[in-house]
Amino acid sequence: MDTETYRNTLDFRIHNRLNIHTALSESSLLRYILFSALYFAQGLPNGLMMVAFPAWLAERQLGTAEIGSFIAIVSIPTSFKFLMGPLLDRYGFLPMGRRRPWVLVAQLGFFITFALISGVSDPVKNLDHVIFIGFIVTIFMTLQDVAVDGLAIEIIPIEERARANGFMWGSKTLGIAAGASGGGVLLSIFGFGPTVLTVAILIGLITVFPLILRERQGERFLPWTRGRASEVAIRLQLHTWKTLGRGLLRALWTPVNFKAIGAAFLFMFGLGLLQPLLPVLSVQELGWNHKEFSNLFALAGIIACIVGMFLSATILNRLGPIRTLVLITLLFMILEIGAGSAIHVWMTRTAFAIFVISFSIIKFCGIVAILAMFMNMCWKRVAATQFALFMAFANLGASAGAALAGPLDTVFEYAHIFFLMAFVIGLVLLLLRSVDLKAHQEYLNSLA
Repeated sequence: MDTETYRNTLDFRIHNRLNIHTALSESSLLRYILFSALYFAQGLPNGLMMVAFPAWLAERQLGTAEIGSFIAIVSIPTSFKFLMGPLLDRYGFLPMGRRRPWVLVAQLGFFITFALISGVSDPVKNLDHVIFIGFIVTIFMTLQDVAVDGLAIEIIPIEERARANGFMWGSKTLGIAAGASGGGVLLSIFGFGPTVLTVAILIGLITVFPLILRERQGERFLPWTRGRASEVAIRLQLHTWKTLGRGLLRALWTPVNFKAIGAAFLFMFGLGLLQPLLPVLSVQELGWNHKEFSNLFALAGIIACIVGMFLSATILNRLGPIRTLVLITLLFMILEIGAGSAIHVWMTRTAFAIFVISFSIIKFCGIVAILAMFMNMCWKRVAATQFALFMAFANLGASAGAALAGPLDTVFEYAHIFFLMAFVIGLVLLLLRSVDLKAHQEYLNSLA
């Protein structure tokens, strides 16, 4: 054997061994690690910008309208995931995997643009600048979300999805808690710029995970390294827009999809309507400072994460996504009716803390159930587009709720707003009655 042959053989063996140990398709542990890390990366800026920063603004006497507008505008790109999904389903660099190149591009863009926000001076006076850059950040964060979800649907077996969704959303919740609590502390000590830059650096470090892990054995580590596209990626890839459109219509155009989308929209609308009210209630009605509210929200997130991850491994597996979502919806209705009926009783520090923790648990469990429901309704060939479309409507519900919080606050008392939320949430139960996931999965399996 000559030197060149030996070098190639050794190189091939080393390359092959690395692929075995870094292939997501070969290890459930690696899948849990990667998806947990990437969802944590989504949660960090979410906790900072959607929890700690709004409370910080409320402490500086900005009202529900300004805070609601900030949350609504910055979160708008999450409602346009369906525009990104077709791009990911149609194009890719298959030698590095069908989804991983998109994850890397989005993660890097997410890190760079978020770091730019740290350069905004006096964010209270220049809130429009923060909103503009935050909007761009959310575009990359949404692209990352679409790519990660598409990868999850392709890589995670159906029997692992309930547990995986619990880990994924649990990690995002922990990220939100870290961003909310840690961000609140850093905002108080160092101010806006250093706080945002710190979170951006953490996002950059998390990029290492998709950089070192491959989708399937034999794929390239980087564009210029050795490797090849897997047979699975080649089979799933859509090569024309016509094929993509036809496949999407066949997978999507069923009554069960529309009912599930409507249920998710209304559930998220209720969550979004409450989101801007909480910092205003705590800071301006109860006299909390922004750090106290951020710490409470972080504690609630951690409790919700522990409870929700337990439920995802037990109740969600036993009941299934639909019955679990029905149960959570009923609990959400009871919470809102109770809050509206006893508004003067529970508006104390202890009662408010219990309400926030209860709301956080319901939010966590409801979103995990929605994620599991939508993942089981997707056809792998158009998974990025279909799941993105599903979640776009769900996120649009949250954005619509946040946007209406300000106008409703000027017209109704808090008790009436809680009753309105309970009514909207009640409509979810009507839509879920006829959603049959098993029959839908059989239909997807019949598609060529």
